[in-house]
Amino acid sequence: MVDNSRVVLEDNIEYLVVDKIKEKDFYYVYLINNRDDADLVVRKEKLEKDERFLVGLDDEEELEKALDLFLEKNDKEN
Repeated sequence: MVDNSRVVLEDNIEYLVVDKIKEKDFYYVYLINNRDDADLVVRKEKLEKDERFLVGLDDEEELEKALDLFLEKNDKEN
């Protein structure tokens, strides 16, 4: 899934949304730097009071889990 939405994160860099994967009560959002496609960022999209926002992952273990989900999903699609 390529969403093509653009997001500017706290580092003031524009990222493209390349995938979203549902996990429990949130989504993992996979972002690639608009100017450097080697720069992949993963955030959680949460919904609170009808407002969506992106937050960082809790730790390295959660990052590994999110990356595993991404690889598993995209391996099945290819």
